[in-house]
Amino acid sequence: MLEKIQDKSSKYHRLTTGFYLYSEGETYYRNGDYKRSLEKLELSREFSEELLKDQPDLARCYNAIGNCHFRLNESTKALEFFNKAYEMQRKLTGSEKHFDIPVYKNQIGTVYESQEQYERAIECYNEALDLLDELKFSGSWDEALIRRNLANALMFQGKFSDAVKPAERAYSIREKLNGNHPETVRSIYQLGMIQANLGDRSKALEQFLRAWEMEKSLSAGNHSVVWRLIITRVEEMCDELNNGEKKAQFQDDALRFCQHFWEEQKSFNQFRFTKHNKDIFDALVSLLSDKTDKYENNVLLLDLYEGLQRATEEQFQEEFEQETNNTLLNEMMKERVEILEKSIELCHKLDEHEKLLMFQKSKLALYKMALLRPDFRDKKENAYGKAKLKSMVEQLYKDVGLEENIAEFRKNLLRTWQAQWEEGKSTYTEKTRKIVLAKEETINGILQLCKELNKEEMFKRYGKEALLFNEELWEVRQAKMNAREKKTFLRNIKEIASSIGDHEREKCYHEAYQVSVQI
Repeated sequence: MLEKIQDKSSKYHRLTTGFYLYSEGETYYRNGDYKRSLEKLELSREFSEELLKDQPDLARCYNAIGNCHFRLNESTKALEFFNKAYEMQRKLTGSEKHFDIPVYKNQIGTVYESQEQYERAIECYNEALDLLDELKFSGSWDEALIRRNLANALMFQGKFSDAVKPAERAYSIREKLNGNHPETVRSIYQLGMIQANLGDRSKALEQFLRAWEMEKSLSAGNHSVVWRLIITRVEEMCDELNNGEKKAQFQDDALRFCQHFWEEQKSFNQFRFTKHNKDIFDALVSLLSDKTDKYENNVLLLDLYEGLQRATEEQFQEEFEQETNNTLLNEMMKERVEILEKSIELCHKLDEHEKLLMFQKSKLALYKMALLRPDFRDKKENAYGKAKLKSMVEQLYKDVGLEENIAEFRKNLLRTWQAQWEEGKSTYTEKTRKIVLAKEETINGILQLCKELNKEEMFKRYGKEALLFNEELWEVRQAKMNAREKKTFLRNIKEIASSIGDHEREKCYHEAYQVSVQI
């Protein structure tokens, strides 16, 4: 439909595009892909904000954006957008008597609850409930949601007896309006948590099992957000009641559920690995690890890891290339390496040589991808420095029987690092200053490769540049260095000067090093 509109700058086209993007964002949100949802909703806002100005639809878009930030643990941003939605709707209505206002008050309350400001949260929830009553919306979906949240806030304060009434009211509304539904499951789970905290383990287990049976009855793409928690709580209650037989039966049932759930997720045309489906994967791994037949479980686990690797490889490469936050890059690397290392470990246990080769080559490609990024910097706890990554790549070439490729790999890497170094010299901007650590690793890597490839003239050239670069670093860093860091730095720069035959500088750095040793 959008393609048929000839004037792409028309108000109609912009509004239609905005509403379409809003719908896409809401779909991603329901599937648990909050990052992608936020991208679509922000685009919707760009298309619609100027045209809609103060309109209920724009307020709802703000609210949806707030929901995404909340799910991404960005409470300050979430509160900003929930307040925008609330203020806009109140301005439009001229009062608080509009059916969206209690929803926005509830959302604001959830942020306060997440920030452990429980009294403020409870105040928001009660104000929202009073408004619903004035608006004659008692017994509605919104009342059930707000009463469940009120019960949660009371529970966080340790007021479990006070939480019973709002929790039961929320459940009764949801059971009446929706029957078997994800939100009804959440209410039953909440009732179980109240009983567990009141010390009645048997009643708690009964409620958790009720929630579980309803969870299993839900259709694909319609599971509750507490399904994983239900599994954990049933296991805990069985342990506390010393009912090992029931726990084993339940775990078998939970394993079948998770296997089916995982296949459901992978069957979606736009499948992406998110926090939502990572929980399914982790639950499967946990449940399989508890089984007694280790060989059979290892076969199933390897199949699971292989499926994950194949289904997400393209997504990972795309996201790794697009990500600019170095902390997130390190986290992505760590998570991916853990998947590959677990897969390799299982291949060794099962003598799966072809699959072992496949996973080792994937790991090799991953390390090379990080090596080639000029802005990738190691976080010490992860050990992904360029020198370490290069060493691991070369070892993997040996492991997969391609040792003869190492020389060509070194030549290509040297060319890449040379280009990155030269570009960094000519575009010394605020951005390049922020990645000085990456530049330091790059020049050190160039020198090491020159040695390995016997490129003496090139080594001398870049050795001189390395000296100048390190002298600049010394001017910037020395005031903040401790004694040990100064010794290490001076020793390294002295060795560079010696290696290129700059004996005057070598002597200078040696004397400075001797002074630092005596301090």
